[in-house]
Amino acid sequence: MRTKHHELTAPSSHAPLTLLSRSSHAPLALCTYPPPPQANVGAKLIQEVAQKSDSKAGDGTTTSTIMTQEIVNQGMRAVTAGVNPVALNLGIRKSARLLAEEVERLARPVKTIDDLRDIATIASGSVEVSDLLPIRNPSLP
Repeated sequence: MRTKHHELTAPSSHAPLTLLSRSSHAPLALCTYPPPPQANVGAKLIQEVAQKSDSKAGDGTTTSTIMTQEIVNQGMRAVTAGVNPVALNLGIRKSARLLAEEVERLARPVKTIDDLRDIATIASGSVEVSDLLPIRNPSLP
């Protein structure tokens, strides 16, 4: 199993945070923590986001980790430029809620085995790989 290394740097002078994942579908829960306590808070935030992403969706840990890092970077930049941190937090939460509602609105239920195969094709990037998957679900036609 391959291990991927993702290096994320904080917008200040902190040492880079190295995130490890065993595969694209494994939780990004392995972190090496830089020494400063403030960086540990950031590392724990990233770790928690990856774990929640994996437990709720079973996938998307890399995407959620990268998005969290960018939200933190842009948030730090905005606060440094004088934006009210409380207002920024409320705006981020409102945006997240609106995005979640839109994803919910656009979501389609999985009704057939063919729907599962379509998901497998998208996830693997290959029709050939999705055809190899032993997809069995007695509740789907």
